[in-house]
Amino acid sequence: RSMWRDLHDVLVNPQGWAIYSQPDWGYVKFGHTDPLKSNSGFMTILLMTYGYFQTNDGLTSSDILSNAAFQQWFLEMERTISRFEHSTGPLMDKMITYGPSTYDLITVYESTAIEQAENAVGRYGELRVYYPPSLLWSDHPFCIVNADWVSEDQRKASQIFIDYLTSKPAQELALFKYGYRPVDTSIQLDQAGSPFDKYASTGILADLGKIPEVEIPSGSVLNALREFWSRNVNR
Repeated sequence: RSMWRDLHDVLVNPQGWAIYSQPDWGYVKFGHTDPLKSNSGFMTILLMTYGYFQTNDGLTSSDILSNAAFQQWFLEMERTISRFEHSTGPLMDKMITYGPSTYDLITVYESTAIEQAENAVGRYGELRVYYPPSLLWSDHPFCIVNADWVSEDQRKASQIFIDYLTSKPAQELALFKYGYRPVDTSIQLDQAGSPFDKYASTGILADLGKIPEVEIPSGSVLNALREFWSRNVNR
């Protein structure tokens, strides 16, 4: 069974935490951001969809728009979420501030969990990080536009900035201070002082080689998923 299918069953179960002998905890509370406004939210519903079909590729618009069983499953899961935050940072802040009274679990970027790992300890205890059975990568692209209105000086300045961003000092800063995985693969993720070493006990993994990556569907499939959510869930 898919982790996403198991999560659905727990979320819609009227007994909530009582099925795990914790009736005082109420319902199991899950959250993700608004997929129309936040990339992490859209990544979540795409992974949910793949999870339902228990595959990592080949998703079609027909799977989303013509499969009544999937639609029912998907909407049941989304209806358990009372509010969709507009951005990943505020969603994580709310979980850290209010703890399980608001959320038991949320989907966020790995770097967001790393950023808040220290803050969580002083409030409701150490975070636990769990990776989904299949992953999506969120890259931070930077490119130089090839157009007549871009001058040679602008191209040179942009290249200097790219060289800075990909330099070892900048890549190490991104890793050590912000928890981003460096594009420079010579930088060891779990070296001493790295957040991947510091927070390994929370479940943060330096090596994700054993977790498969899902295929990014075509634009028409992504638009179908976005439109389905917009028409049936958006609030």
